[in-house]
This record gives sequence, C-alpha cells and structure tokens, in this order.
Amino acid sequence: MTTAQNILTIAKKYIGTTESNGGHKKIIDAYNAHKPLAVGYKVTYNDDWCDTFVSKVFIEAGATALSGTECGVERHIAIFKKLGIWDENGSKTPKPGDIITYNWGDTTQSNDGFADHIGFVESVNGITITTIEGNYGNAVKRRVIKVGNGTIRGYARPKYASATVAKPVASKPAATPSKSNGTHTVVKGDTLWDIAQKYGTDVQTIKSLNGLKSDLIHAGDKLNIAGTVKPKPAVSKKKSIYLPKSAKTWRVYKTSGPYTTGKEVGLLAPAQYGGLDYEIIKMLTTDVYQIKTSAFGNVAIYAAKSTGATIK
Repeated sequence: MTTAQNILTIAKKYIGTTESNGGHKKIIDAYNAHKPLAVGYKVTYNDDWCDTFVSKVFIEAGATALSGTECGVERHIAIFKKLGIWDENGSKTPKPGDIITYNWGDTTQSNDGFADHIGFVESVNGITITTIEGNYGNAVKRRVIKVGNGTIRGYARPKYASATVAKPVASKPAATPSKSNGTHTVVKGDTLWDIAQKYGTDVQTIKSLNGLKSDLIHAGDKLNIAGTVKPKPAVSKKKSIYLPKSAKTWRVYKTSGPYTTGKEVGLLAPAQYGGLDYEIIKMLTTDVYQIKTSAFGNVAIYAAKSTGATIK
C-alpha cells in the first residue's frame, strides 16, 4: 500500500531536473509509456509538463489508482472529483502528500477558476506551505507559499495507506523539580541555550554568573548554575520564529557562522509569502537561532527583537 511519504520520496528525487539538462524528457517519456494515455494524447517535450510530473510520480509508485493520470490540470481535477478526493477549498491548511492546484488567473479566495498548474505539498509549517512542483521555472523544484494564498484553486487528498504509528507508551508520573548542585559540566554538543532550558534559567544569567563575554563554551567547562532542574514535560511545545511580511528579504547563514553580512548562504523572502514561520531547533548564540528551511536546509538566522522578528 502506498503512503503519502512514499509519493513524496519519489517526487523529491527529481528536484533539480530541468529542461536545460534534458532531464524533463525522462519524465515525459515515462508518462507516455504508460497506457492508456489520457485523452489519447502523447505529451511532447515542448508541452507544459507540471501534471505530467505528478502523474509520473504515481506511475513510478505503481499507485495510479489513487490519482488517475493526466497531462491537463483541469481534466485531472475532474478525475479527483470522481475518485472522491477533491476539496475545492483553497484556503484550508493542507497535509503533506496532498496534491495542490493553482489558477494563476485569480489571486483571491475562493478561487474556482480554470486550473493551470499542479504539484505536491511536501510540508506545512505554521502558515507556510512547501511544495514540490514540475515545470516550475522549467524545472522540478520547491515553492514556498502561504496557506490560503489567493492563487490556490484547491487540493486533492489521495486515499493513501496510513503510516505505521508506534503504540503510545504509558507516561511516567511527573518528576519533581530538584535543586541543582550549583554546577554543570559541559559535554560535547551543549549550548548555553540547552543548559539554560535544562536548569530553568536563561542564557544571560549563566553568562553573568560565569563572567562569560561570549556564548562560546567547551566540553569539560564547569559552569555555575542558578535555578532548578526542570523535568521534561510529557509534551514539549517548541518555539518558532515568525518573519513579518514587511521584510522583503532575510539573510540566513551557516550554523557554524560567521553570522555577518556578506557571509549569508541565502535569502528568505517573507514579503513574497505574506510572512514566514519556522520552528526553532535551538539557540546558537544570543538572538541567533538554528532553523530548517526547505531551500537551504539547516541554517542560522539572526532574529533580535529589533529586526521585527517574533519569537513565539
């Protein structure tokens, strides 16, 4: 049985395929080799091939019964409706594995015009959707778009098999906070952020207690600690960074630094997507956080309050 993750795994391996390197021809050839052809039409190398890519992924997965095959988006929507998997609501928050469709002729919801583009929802983080799309700029690549963007026509949710879910383990009684012994020995991988979270204090307090002028620490260092050890809650709510839509671009850096202008590895585009939201993996140094982006992977981002970023 095919899961949403199976489909996304296949789609991901085509990222980087372009018309200029001729890679799209393999996608089109595979689609044309599958019979019967939709409306009896053989796709040419000069045709738009976004839906050909979506169909090819399901063909490769041996799962065309979940989606049907087509090379025209509006006709594919008709198939989705027959399969009972179509949702006209372009404002909803989709799930990974959903098929997203667009109508570029309208920029407001509800958008029920003629659909002319299609792809896969790879992930959803807060109000940010990351997709994988064929024939996007003549290539297979990711797009980042805001939930409810006016160009979204609607979604199809194929009847995927459920992923295996581990049985829940009975939770242990909550631990009682214990007093620290006053010191913490730094181990490899520790950051001041991690240590502060463990002892219920903050980075600045630890730095003040230990006369630290920077956030640099080394394995084996012994730090004076104030506060109490916090037991791990059953469910940990992680913090996130919101980059406002008023920001046209936002620099991101290697996690190892340096975090200075001119050393960025790329630019995010909050304004283009009505703002961006990322989960914080950890704090690297004061006001610098590690996040994971679809375009650049794990990166560092400077998000002091003065920048307009919001930590929530």
